[in-house]
Amino acid sequence: MGRTKDFKVDIGQKFKDDKRDLIIIDRVTVPYNMRNNITTYKNNHKQYQYKCNKCGNVDWIEEGNLLKGIGCGVCCSTHRITKKGYNDIATTDPWMCEYIVNEEDWYNYTCRSSKKILMKCPFCGKIKEYKINALYTYGKLSCECGDEKPYPEKFMFNIFTQLNIECITQYKINKKRYDFYFIKDEVEYIIETHGIQHYEESFKNITPRSLKKEQENDEYKYKLAIQNGIRPENYIVIDFRYSTLEWGKEHILNSRLNEIFNLNNIDWLQCEGYALKNIVKEVCNYWYEYVELENKNITFKELSNKFGVKINTIQKYLQKGENLGWCNYKDYINKGYEIGARTCKRVKVFKDNILLGEYESAYYIAKHSEELFKIKLQHTHICKVCRGELKHHKGYYFEYS
Repeated sequence: MGRTKDFKVDIGQKFKDDKRDLIIIDRVTVPYNMRNNITTYKNNHKQYQYKCNKCGNVDWIEEGNLLKGIGCGVCCSTHRITKKGYNDIATTDPWMCEYIVNEEDWYNYTCRSSKKILMKCPFCGKIKEYKINALYTYGKLSCECGDEKPYPEKFMFNIFTQLNIECITQYKINKKRYDFYFIKDEVEYIIETHGIQHYEESFKNITPRSLKKEQENDEYKYKLAIQNGIRPENYIVIDFRYSTLEWGKEHILNSRLNEIFNLNNIDWLQCEGYALKNIVKEVCNYWYEYVELENKNITFKELSNKFGVKINTIQKYLQKGENLGWCNYKDYINKGYEIGARTCKRVKVFKDNILLGEYESAYYIAKHSEELFKIKLQHTHICKVCRGELKHHKGYYFEYS
């Protein structure tokens, strides 16, 4: 069909450039308005059916948009249309699926959609509506348990969660922010959790303000809150200069908060677990999965490199995880899981071609060698015999089970 005065594009015409690869397969004139069953043909607009040679999508496009360079609704940069198996979240970015509550949303939207859908925080389990493109852009959810939140605020937030009290975090009065605001029995309260910078001169990475400036700001915020209806006794400051369970629990129980609420049933370990950085949970989960369940050979140095923190920090995280029941760290230390040592392998001990026994680790044998064999054996030499680097150690032969 040739070009007509009504259409500027022919059937069969191709549009191919770095953004699109389309072929026109049909065209129609569509009434501009149709209201109350009255069709208005004035200012008709023309639409073209196209087939995309990149993704196979068949759809319609207005003439003006086609001539402006707009391409396929599925595979062009704007992704206006979701096509399962091509540009849906499950296909392009499956890592996002663990956050998305409803499985059908994996296939109904693209990763750049601005639609708000239900998502679940993988660390604390909280379900909330988030924009899909925000998760895609930042690679994580903005949650109250996030590492960008300080330990004291997360600790306090978990108490409110356990008490089933709705609170506003980062509450604003005249551009000044307060940690928590809540109402109980029609009475307004503000809670501030003060870290060490409110009591001592601190490093600049905590706050750029001097101690004097910090305390002047604290005083200003207090007066501002009182001027805006908060009663002095209901402006509660929790001394949280040390981010530990023991310190936080003691100072919360000694505060007015313990008069307002019954804190007898608070699970303080849960507060600690919620307040710790998510990297602590990641390290403990990794340890539990790969060391305890799969008995893989992983050293503290390898853990240090994987998570980008020092070896003693890895140990500190695992110790905290032990206390919270996230991993079984102490048993492995007792069995000889040392800094730089690999996960424990059972070791058989021979002398004069006779099996003397099988033990839980080379470290255990070395530690108890005088008790077991009346001779001092070295851990490193036992390992070298197991690896074939030495023939024997003081007449004893060793091999991994």
